[in-house]
Order: sequence, then structure tokens, then C-alpha cells
Amino acid sequence: MKNRVVSLRLSLFAAAVVASACASAPGQTLSIRVDSEGALLIGAEGPPETRYVLQGSGDMLQWEDLDDAVWSQSSHRIEEPGGPMRFYRLAPWTPPAGPITVVLTGDSTVADFTSNLSHFHGWGQGMYGYFKPTARVVNLAMPGQSSKSFMSSAEHAQMVALRPEYVLIQFGLIDEFGSLPTHTTTLPEFAEYLGMIVRDIREFGGVPILLTPPARKLFDATGKLIPIYQDRFAVIRNVATELDVHFIDLNQLSSDFVNGLGESGSEYIWWPGNYLHFSEAGAEAFAGLVVRALPASLRAHVVESGETPAQP
Repeated sequence: MKNRVVSLRLSLFAAAVVASACASAPGQTLSIRVDSEGALLIGAEGPPETRYVLQGSGDMLQWEDLDDAVWSQSSHRIEEPGGPMRFYRLAPWTPPAGPITVVLTGDSTVADFTSNLSHFHGWGQGMYGYFKPTARVVNLAMPGQSSKSFMSSAEHAQMVALRPEYVLIQFGLIDEFGSLPTHTTTLPEFAEYLGMIVRDIREFGGVPILLTPPARKLFDATGKLIPIYQDRFAVIRNVATELDVHFIDLNQLSSDFVNGLGESGSEYIWWPGNYLHFSEAGAEAFAGLVVRALPASLRAHVVESGETPAQP
């Protein structure tokens, strides 16, 4: 059995090498490795200036996209060793014509001012001004939304109908402390629902982006933020790694940002009397953290000095 496994791995490696020399993106490198669980992973590394897709084939004639269009590096888990996919390659990615659509999903910390009944801002409100007219930002985040409730929501149906090129996914807070059993999840359930959302997005050809929720206004005696829900945020990170999804650790980015300003210096970020939601300036500041961590392909639609931003 051991020799058979080794032979299979060598065969897959040979197939990857053969395919890499045939009608693929120039300068690509394909490799194969075994992860800690014994699963086989095809690794793809292409020129950093070229966006590409990893494709698989059984006969080198018909090719199927396996992963999202990405830059630089990616890896693909081989679910069925010895299955129909025997050859792998990188193929240049063709961008969609016309303006792209970027959808935001999440809870009240992402939602627009009006969706939050004009009580406070989510960071999604601050995203509009960062994008060129080549991108349309649609904020589908709603107060009280969890990964579980999102799956059966009108916002999920809207997302699928829109078929956006990119979807930012930020859940976890309501999953953790929501008051309704229809919204809360255990950690394994949370991972399952995030995976379902990612697969739904990929089903219509979109690129999912997973985020941890932002920092909460809760300081210790030294004036530093107290970390929250780290076990739940670790689930988001693990799902992103397992499913090869672009990951933005907004909790860490926002914590570093706030700690750098200090307790008094960061007061402007928060809505008065609120420990979780933002002022308009705070929403824009946290949105800026998100924008700077977006994948390069999406940052190409971010405004530069002197350019006209998109409108909500």
C-alpha cells in the first residue's frame, strides 16, 4: 500500500510537470506536497504581475477552473487522488468587462448607517469613497446577522442574484453572543456555515474574502485593548487556510491601529456611548484598513490621488 501511495504521488507530480510545459502561463511553477493530514496539495506559483487560474484536466483537452483567479501563489487540495483530474496548469485570467461588483456581508459592524437605523456606522459605510467608478460597492450587511441566519436570508438571495466578482464575508459576533438559537453557532457549526458561504460564492464565479470582526472598545488598566473571541476568530482563519480564501485579520489590524492611537486618541473612532460601532470618521478609518489588505486584483479598483471615487 505504501508503494502504491508513493507511486500515485509521483504520478501526480509527473502530470503536473508535464502540464506545466503545455499552453500555460509563462514563468509558472507547479509542485506537489503532502500536508500534515496526509492530503495531497498541488502548489501553483506564477509571475507576481500576472493574475491566473489553476486548472485541471483528465485529458489535456478539456480544462476546468479549480480555484479563484489569484496572484502569485495558491494551493489546491486534491480531494480524490487517482480521480479524473490528472493534469494541472496555470492559465491567464481574463478580467470581466465593465464595472465589477463588490458585495459586503456581515452584521451591524459592517452595515450602512441607514441599515443601522441611523444609530451608528459600520465600517462598510466607509468603503464607498475608496473605489473608482470601475467598481460598484453593494453593502448587504444587516444588524443581527450571523453566518447561520445569512444562509436563509434575503441578503443571501440578493448576493446570488447579483453574482458579484468579489464578496467580503465578516461574521462571528452574532454567532457568538446572539440571543436567538436561529443565529448562534458552535465553533464547528460556524466553520461549516462559513464554508457553505464560500462555496456558494464560488459557485457563481465570485471571489470570497474572509475577515475577522473589528476590535471592540474595551481597554485594560494599561490602556490596551482586551482581545475578544479569539477561538472564534481562529475558526475564520482556519477556514480561509483550508479553502484557500484570501484572509483579512481585521481584528488584529484594528487592534494595532487603536492601540497605536491610545485610549484617548482613539475616542473619535467610536459612536458616543457605544463600545462596538463607529462614528463616520471611525468607519472610514477601519474601511481603510480593509482596503489596504484587499487582494491586489481588487486594489486595482481603489482610487488614487486625484481620481473620482464611486458613489453608494
